[in-house]
Amino acid sequence: MSRLRRHLTAIACVFAIALPAAAPARADETLDRIAAVVNDDVVLESELRAEIEFMRNQMQRNGQRVPPEDVMRERLLERLILENIQLQRAEQRGISVDDEAVNNALRNIADRNGTNLSGLRERVEADGMDFGRLRRDIRRQMIVSRLQQREVASQVQISEDEVDSALDRMEQSNEDEAEYDLRHILVSVPSDASDDEVNEAREKAEALVEQLRDDADFASVATRESDGPEALEGGDLGWRSATSLPELFMQAIRDMSTGAVSDPLRSPNGFHILKVEDRRGGAEQTVTEIQARHILLKGEGNGDNPDATDAETDAEAGGESPRKRLETLRRRIEAGADFAEIARAVSEDQGSASRGGDLGWVGPGEMTPAFQQVIEGLEPGTLSEPFRSPYGWHLVEVLDKRQRQDVEEFQRNQARQSLYERQLEQEAQRWRQRLRDQAYIDIRLDE
Repeated sequence: MSRLRRHLTAIACVFAIALPAAAPARADETLDRIAAVVNDDVVLESELRAEIEFMRNQMQRNGQRVPPEDVMRERLLERLILENIQLQRAEQRGISVDDEAVNNALRNIADRNGTNLSGLRERVEADGMDFGRLRRDIRRQMIVSRLQQREVASQVQISEDEVDSALDRMEQSNEDEAEYDLRHILVSVPSDASDDEVNEAREKAEALVEQLRDDADFASVATRESDGPEALEGGDLGWRSATSLPELFMQAIRDMSTGAVSDPLRSPNGFHILKVEDRRGGAEQTVTEIQARHILLKGEGNGDNPDATDAETDAEAGGESPRKRLETLRRRIEAGADFAEIARAVSEDQGSASRGGDLGWVGPGEMTPAFQQVIEGLEPGTLSEPFRSPYGWHLVEVLDKRQRQDVEEFQRNQARQSLYERQLEQEAQRWRQRLRDQAYIDIRLDE
């Protein structure tokens, strides 16, 4: 499966929201039935049918096993319900995403896949997806992400003691075995579950473990039985570093062999079952850092024509495009003009302009891929040609490079970020469950 196709398919389960319906009911469908009532809104059967068809097509293209129709209907209806609940809450709080933000998100996707927006559109359509549908889905994902940032992210705090513990755990797990390829099944437990409900969930999880250890296919069982957002992907969590995994998971898998299935693991969300698909080595011990400064010009019309080529952008700007302006500035700097003074005067990056464009020391992966690729290819003391990233047009000067053998600070930052993402994921899952528990939901699919 291509990296782009994996990325676009994965969008369907990020934050447990589904792709929006692609088209209204056909003209011969005189009545569109209600699949579920969600508070004051509804999920229509036409939406659900569109989701099933879309997911089936994507799974077939990706070579994945397509689950039975009833499993698809149940899983995708739940995704649509969760999406609906979150979008309703976002609307109540006045959260929205404008076209320019969506365009920047799409440019980031294109950038990570080594292309531009026109190339992204071509690849998406070649994969049988509608680009307008992708835009709608990205917008909804961003709305839910902003809602999470407001209601969940502010509650996540990482202490230095937690970072220390994470680094110790990484050392204990052995640098040769610092990353794990995992699959996951969640048997969820409601936040206000009775003892009987907890026991019922535990018994179900134990029965699933027994099936899995009796050679049942993990992906098929996960698709059919898991309550986790990655259920339709066969429970695939992908590669996870030791520091990005909950301590509960690490304690279970540390001594597990490849292919082994864990006992049920109890958390506030329910009972988890893990399978270790593979292991691989840990973080590199040498870090290359780059000292750079830049000038950013965002230009006009970025959001009006996101598919425009460089030549079209120049024409629309009457020959005064950001790229041409940066070419002029580059010639001035090469002739002896002061980079820092020009950056302070014209750069539209408010964070660095006051410092003469200074970005400080940049480590691996800290910048968008288009930017990172350019600075990694420059020798100290050299200027780049003007280039574009999702944020606009840049002119960059690399001042120096260094190799750091002592990567403690880098590892601490990486561990802190992994802990934050891990705790955010756990809190978001509990938050979604609370939202669902508090919502009025009437499933009418079988009526």
